[in-house]
Amino acid sequence: MISPYQIIFFIYKFFYSKIQKQFPFPSICVGSILIGGAGKTPLGVKIVEKLINENKKVGVILRGYKRKIKRDLIIKGEEYSPYEISDEAYIYLKKFKDKIVIGLSKKREKIAEEIKKNFDVQIFVLDDAFQYLKYRFSKNILILPYKIFLKKENFFPFGKLREDYGGIKRADILVINKKFDYLKEEDKEFIKKILKRFGFEKNFYFMSYIFKYFKNSKDEIISLEKIKDKKIFAFCGIGDANSFFNFLIKKNIKFEKIKFHDHHFYSKKEIDEIFSKNYDYFITTEKDIIKFKEPPNNLIYPEIDVKIDLNFL
Repeated sequence: MISPYQIIFFIYKFFYSKIQKQFPFPSICVGSILIGGAGKTPLGVKIVEKLINENKKVGVILRGYKRKIKRDLIIKGEEYSPYEISDEAYIYLKKFKDKIVIGLSKKREKIAEEIKKNFDVQIFVLDDAFQYLKYRFSKNILILPYKIFLKKENFFPFGKLREDYGGIKRADILVINKKFDYLKEEDKEFIKKILKRFGFEKNFYFMSYIFKYFKNSKDEIISLEKIKDKKIFAFCGIGDANSFFNFLIKKNIKFEKIKFHDHHFYSKKEIDEIFSKNYDYFITTEKDIIKFKEPPNNLIYPEIDVKIDLNFL
């Protein structure tokens, strides 16, 4: 079945392929052909971290999906809630504070120009701009979960594709996210064969998540051993909830669960209902825990590190 979204995107893609311009400033675009769950923001955070370590002055541009403040917004360390600026923008703000300038706008070039007028920014990282076809970026990085190559995904709303697999060819660099799974040598050969079918013969890189420990909102570390024999309730509102639940299973954690839509903001009723349950610990993700104003000490999340070789930057 052909999705209406597929037809609209085809027309959009055809139109902008004729008039596409170069983005006016040095730029790194991080995006995906999936609606959510690829790992765009963890990769974006890792890239920003590397640029800062190289003494680069960085601007981060996002659309700010589901944010309450609808106007264009520039942030340099000021305090905002995830509800005001979006969960993804808040993750950048929480991690880097005033070390970066964050711009929120649907018109990425407009907010970039505004930032350049007021701040000494050398390079922009654009989170989720792969389909912003009005411009070409200095580096176009596409990230995809490994499992997308194991089973063909369908177009939204029948699946999670926002454009067809042919979009892979637009990428300068392809990152394949194994998430919490181990990378095997045969994975590389398998991916090479698949990518040849799509006409992509450039370099590709693997990314994975390394679990460090559990933490609560007060940054107190809770060891895996401490929670293994406890009553656990797990929940999340992310693009790939199954990868989160599978991670807990692989850590031999027994739990009951519920999942919400990606970018979900929790109502008071939902919060009361979750914490009225008789459990020793509640486990969620970092993207979710930031949405709780006064989380209990037994609400914890896995602190992860992103493993990837960023020498392609």
